Parts: sequence; C-alpha cells; structure tokens
Amino acid sequence: MKGAEGLADLLRELGPLSSSEIARRLESGDPDDYLAQLAAAARVIPLRIANELRWAGIEDAARLRDGLGATLPPGIPSVFLQPAKAPLGELISRYARTHGPFTPAQAAARFGLGVAVVDEQLERLRDQGRILPCNGTPDPEAQGRKTEEDLLFDAGRRWVWDDVFRRLRRRSLQAAREATLTGAADGIGTAGAGASRLAD
Repeated sequence: MKGAEGLADLLRELGPLSSSEIARRLESGDPDDYLAQLAAAARVIPLRIANELRWAGIEDAARLRDGLGATLPPGIPSVFLQPAKAPLGELISRYARTHGPFTPAQAAARFGLGVAVVDEQLERLRDQGRILPCNGTPDPEAQGRKTEEDLLFDAGRRWVWDDVFRRLRRRSLQAAREATLTGAADGIGTAGAGASRLAD
C-alpha cells in the first residue's frame, strides 16, 4: 500500500483499521501524515471499535453507527449519515471476504460484539449461499506462540467466504500438482542416475 490514496483504498476494502495495522501494510511514508491528509479532506474518520481507536473511510460512517453503535465524530456530511441497510450484515460480509477461514469468536472480537450476534449473521449468509462452514486449521507457525487470535481460532466452528474458498482450493490443487510433478521429475532423475551407473 502506497500513499494517501492507497490508504483510502485499503480502508474501503478492509474496513476500519488501527494505526498499527495501517503501518504494517504501508510500503513507504508516514501513516500519520497520510491519515492527517485524508482526515483534513473529510475522507476518513477516527472512532473506537471494540475499545480500540481505528480509522475508517467516511463512506462507512452510517454503517458503523447503525451496525455497531459506534460514536461518530462531529462534522460528517449528512450524505454519509443516511440510515444503512443491513449494516451489520455488510460489515461481517466484508470481514469474511477479506479473511481466510475464521470463527464467530474472531469476528465478534474484531467488532466488539457478542458471539451469538455474529452467529446469527453468519447463518443468514450461509442461507444466502455466500459463506460456507469449513475445517480450516490455524497457521502452523502460530502454534508455538498461541496468541489471543490463535486461541479464538481454536475455539469454535470455522466459516469461509465462498469466493475465498474457491481461491484457497485452486491454490491447494496447484500446489498438489506442482508437488506431483516435482516428485515425478525426481523419480526420473533417480532412475536415470541408476541406469547410468549400470551402464558404467
């Protein structure tokens, strides 16, 4: 992610992020400077979600107010304050679209919601054919650390967005094909070396 425009695009794509989350995604430059530029242009807003200060695109103002009960800063143009349609469903849909397999507890912690509230939204998305239950596993590298996020993943049913599942499946099949081809090439190479030794 580069520059103020890249940051604005990132917030639209991923939703509200903390300053540290923004900094981790920034390729160069000062995130505070970019946030100041966007805030001065009334394109981003600061607000608290799940007891954490985050930055959101101003287009999300009504959605965050109506879906999470977030307190908005003053001065937001009225065009961005019109009541949002299905705001919580939209927020959880975006979370699912931009994450791999996750549990309701992870999504609930992200938004400062109860797990039962998130479960209800996920069931609706499943009924619409937009999300699937799955048997995902945590990142193997995380097993030695066991952060709070890992523990939330370990507890509960996993869900994955339909398109995310398709992408993960394609990658898995591609990796399996490459492994098969590599194994076959290694076998041919070994057989060839053996034949050469016999000929000698």
